[in-house]
Amino acid sequence: MSTELRARDDGSTSGGPCREPRDPARLQWLEAQRIALLAEALPTLLGPLDQRSLDAFDARARWVEIDRGEPLFREGDPARSWFVLAHGRLELTRRLRAGLDESVAEIGRGEVVGDAAVLAGVDHCYSAIALRDSVLLRFDGHVDALSELDADALRRAFRFALRRSLHPIERERPAHQCQCVAVVAARPEVALEAFCAQLAEQLGALGPLSHQRSDGALGPTAEHTRREEHPAWLDFAASIDALGERHRFVLLEGDRRDTIWNRRILAEADHVLLLADASSSPVPHALERSLFEARSTRHARRTLVLSHSADTALPSGTSRWLRARDVQQHRHVRRGRVEDIASLARSVAGRSVGVVLGGGGARGFAHVGALRALEEGGIAVDQIAGASIGAVAAAHYAMARSSDAMRAAADRAVASGPLSDFTLPLTSLLRGRRMESIIRSLFGEVCIEDLWLPFFCNACDISRFEEVLFERGLVADALLASAALPGVLPPRVVGGRILVDGGTSDTLPGARMRARCPGTLIAVDVSRERAVDYPAERYPTSLRALWEHVRPGGIRTPLLPELFLRAASFSVPGRVDAVATDAELFLRPPVEHFGTGDVASANALVRIGYDYTRERLRGFVPLHARRT
Repeated sequence: MSTELRARDDGSTSGGPCREPRDPARLQWLEAQRIALLAEALPTLLGPLDQRSLDAFDARARWVEIDRGEPLFREGDPARSWFVLAHGRLELTRRLRAGLDESVAEIGRGEVVGDAAVLAGVDHCYSAIALRDSVLLRFDGHVDALSELDADALRRAFRFALRRSLHPIERERPAHQCQCVAVVAARPEVALEAFCAQLAEQLGALGPLSHQRSDGALGPTAEHTRREEHPAWLDFAASIDALGERHRFVLLEGDRRDTIWNRRILAEADHVLLLADASSSPVPHALERSLFEARSTRHARRTLVLSHSADTALPSGTSRWLRARDVQQHRHVRRGRVEDIASLARSVAGRSVGVVLGGGGARGFAHVGALRALEEGGIAVDQIAGASIGAVAAAHYAMARSSDAMRAAADRAVASGPLSDFTLPLTSLLRGRRMESIIRSLFGEVCIEDLWLPFFCNACDISRFEEVLFERGLVADALLASAALPGVLPPRVVGGRILVDGGTSDTLPGARMRARCPGTLIAVDVSRERAVDYPAERYPTSLRALWEHVRPGGIRTPLLPELFLRAASFSVPGRVDAVATDAELFLRPPVEHFGTGDVASANALVRIGYDYTRERLRGFVPLHARRT
């Protein structure tokens, strides 16, 4: 079969930035597979084909390549071509009314894409984006391109096109799509081999795994280490595709030097882990720069993994690492700590345990008991977030990773009288200085990036009527804004914005956690207020209300803090109900009879949270531990 290029492609016929292979040896390797690929793929579309029909399609086929992250075609583009995927992976997406793209399927080797629109003579009804560098066979033309087929084949083709037009994507996303994970070193001295061995063990516990190194069966030989375009690397890509069909994870271990192997595994990876020693310089080393300047890594998900000594109390200086790198997330691990590697493995696998803690004033002490029960129940928390008092509890857990430390901090907070520094109530009932002193004594100058666990919290910008999310910066500043209950504590000013309690817009940010942490969602809600029926025709005056609260048997009507919280949380129940429906484990400890300022009942609230959660955990298994 001739290796001469049979057409020049400028992208105009495909609707996307395709190009034809230019390297003669690479093209010759592809040509040798053409008939076998067509014989595998086309019967799915047209049914059994004789050799004459296969030869006719072979004569029309053109090889094209597309880079990771580029669109093969977009929804609404004219359908001028259809394709058979030889190597790589495509994602099919549809545009939702809200303007977001919904991922609906993935296309693997030997599958056909774009055919329905071409056969039906309509525009593409979905977009096809390259998840990896991909090689495809392209077929140009409309119905007349099928003139070589017999009548039966034509009827099958039109029936298939009709079905695909009515239901554009019949192939559902596999329940356990293979994750191809590449691990590379930020510097040559990083202990890459030991880390990869530990990660392989933890990933292997979550599903079938293939661990590949450059000195293994798929590694380069002397023949093709000289240039990245050598056709033998197409054999490597095909082998990765084949491994992905049999394994849940393919772990590709990099070299600790600048090699073609490193660049090729990055081109095949869905997720890239950059391993760095946290005690080294955060300035990118030449090895790292050479890796991440490559085109093939631009659209891969990237995570910076900072490795610490086993006795590290708390990370520091993480912001310097992040400023110098384009990564989607970062994780801290301690050498020799299996639980840290296991948490990272769950994150890679999309099986993390994310916990959100809701607002509710003093009722938030129940969060301490709930987290203790999760610990004792063997539920390892991988990410944590919260609003208002839930943000304070979540941040402390992300820093200390211990419910015992949280309980000790709660006792100190109660002893400090956080709600007793009253002031002239022009902007707030309390000055907030004692609350600020407690928060700053707990967290000092610690940044969110330096917490052991990924953390976020929310606040409300009442100057622009926007919700603000804190994922970077000083923990104390974020918490003081997230817990600034309107009317009770003074607002916080950050960057010219006037910020108040995050619970006023989203007291239980479960939807945000779900978007950041696929896997098991656990939500703890303490926002429910007790029902109040006041047995009088008029609400009491301030002095009368105070007297009723102090005299035995008095009518305990809501006072100012609870009144503000009730008014600000009028829309809360609908959002909380949505989280309750979505969460794998929704916890609502029975604390509604406690007031928002009832800090004196801290011990009772901790016990209620613990006992309630412990009972609810009976028989509960997080997703990563369930048999599939």
